[in-house]
Amino acid sequence: MLTGPNREERRRIKRKMRRHQRDVFHARLVDGASFVGTMDLPLMEAVSLAGISEIRLIPFSEAMKPTCTDYDAFVDFYLDDYQFERFWNDPFRYLGRLKLFAGVIEPDFSTCLDFPVALKAYNTYRNQALGSFLQRNGTLCVPNVRCESGLPWMLDGTPRRSAIAIGARAAVKKPSDREALMRAVRFAVEALEPTEIIWYGSTSYGIGDWLLSLGVPIHVCPARVRG
Repeated sequence: MLTGPNREERRRIKRKMRRHQRDVFHARLVDGASFVGTMDLPLMEAVSLAGISEIRLIPFSEAMKPTCTDYDAFVDFYLDDYQFERFWNDPFRYLGRLKLFAGVIEPDFSTCLDFPVALKAYNTYRNQALGSFLQRNGTLCVPNVRCESGLPWMLDGTPRRSAIAIGARAAVKKPSDREALMRAVRFAVEALEPTEIIWYGSTSYGIGDWLLSLGVPIHVCPARVRG
């Protein structure tokens, strides 16, 4: 039985966000967004990578440098959170430059297993809000999956039958981390039925065997060495 989000069964809600003088709640960011699920997460639309034979990733921190002209790459946020907090604080400032690239992976604010659920909810909302914002402003933005099987609402804003991205950086060395990662990946893949997967990180230790067995096209992008 499908335990994840089913768009056909979900009720989309269009909500007019109240504007505050300084917009500290980032209401303008979600103007025109649809909200779904018990947590009112902004909904992202399904995307296709058809016709793109090679996926290369470039971190947001590098892509925003004026000297960077690697526009055939997809911009990712597989970085420490502080390195892209500025995008959350002022997304319109970076929109024009992000649109120069082949695409963008939805932001990846952390939802670590040891975080309080309230913090996981906040960062899930931020990821979905920014991903939805990018899509509604003409950017090819691939939904990025962060989830736990025990918190199914984390997938409410993620589309089914879409290309998705999964960041596995620093999550495969310890057996306990690998087990947690694969539980989450299995839950997400069974719920979302993705058409393609961009996998950032290692497929060592048999981590990619189950994914490859599904026959879903996978674009493997090795993790960068952290400086």
